[in-house]
Amino acid sequence: MIETPGVSPDEVTISSVLLASAHLGSLEMGRKMHNYLMQNRFDINVNIGSALGDMYAKCGSVTRSLVVFFKLREKNLFCWNSIIEGLAIHGYGEQALDMFKKIEKEKIKPNGVTFISVLGACTHAGLVEVARKWFLSMTHDYNISPAIEHYGCMVDILSRAGQLEEALELIRRMTIEPNSVIWGALLGGCNMYAEADRWSEVKKVRSIKKGKGVRKRCAGSSWIEMDEKVLDFVASDESHHLCSKMYMLLSELSGNLELSDYKNELGII
Repeated sequence: MIETPGVSPDEVTISSVLLASAHLGSLEMGRKMHNYLMQNRFDINVNIGSALGDMYAKCGSVTRSLVVFFKLREKNLFCWNSIIEGLAIHGYGEQALDMFKKIEKEKIKPNGVTFISVLGACTHAGLVEVARKWFLSMTHDYNISPAIEHYGCMVDILSRAGQLEEALELIRRMTIEPNSVIWGALLGGCNMYAEADRWSEVKKVRSIKKGKGVRKRCAGSSWIEMDEKVLDFVASDESHHLCSKMYMLLSELSGNLELSDYKNELGII
């Protein structure tokens, strides 16, 4: 953040920078903003606190996110959604669901975003029955119509559990047109069938996907933060200036792993 003489950042500025840090996954920048808040004695109110907790959660520092969350005197729905999502995406499915139960005790009404995180937590924890329960409750008890993201979560968890027929039936009953994410989730379950040599199910799912004209439009990507810069890498990308060295290192690591597996099979290690 660039400071201008005579001009001090306010609550809105701080919150905006924290949200940007969360979006970029820049934990270092987020930490600096937190230190700035402490040094300048900012009041960590619900607005700044929710942005701060969201930043830590999205940057993978779940423990710090929880500390911020529990220290807040006042918590809005955004705070609850952020912490539930943070726990869910980092593999703490059971804890995320426990946090959701606390929302009900606090008499806070969840929204569609809350249920995306709840269903995601069920997916990570493999809780199929719990996911079914909350998917139905979302509509019947909270009057929230399922969006494409909710359907995606349900198709994903059913497919992972091998319930492809149920997942297909859910897709057929969708009130909105299924997209590539929905079919991709189903195809993920189809890959598990392939590993189990259940090729008839594989063929069925792929045939439906092909008939719908579903294709993957965007390549997968990942990023890493180094020296306060966020570097983005796209699958099969060769644009980075250190590309040749990186692929050489990956090839070397791959060779070492294969050699290690071979030695293990021979009982040498």
